[in-house]
Amino acid sequence: MEERRRSRGLGSELIREVARDLVDRGYRAVESVGDRRWGGDTWVLPVAFLAGNGFRVMHDDARYPLLRLDLHEVPERRMAQDATFVHLPTA
Repeated sequence: MEERRRSRGLGSELIREVARDLVDRGYRAVESVGDRRWGGDTWVLPVAFLAGNGFRVMHDDARYPLLRLDLHEVPERRMAQDATFVHLPTA
């Protein structure tokens, strides 16, 4: 994502929407390879970002660990997030 568009929650929202879609399709988990030394110029997402969105390390690696998001836990987290989310009107 472009530097000027970071830190707005768009990536986290994308993960939540994909998780909802996968639950509807009957999937139980989604896995991703993370990058511990992410520099912004790669297609691999940073481990810190994935971990901050509920992914857990399944297979550790010095640079590229395998992470997993268990989808049966997503609705519980979503309810907690929705309780604190404030909807702002769009211009």
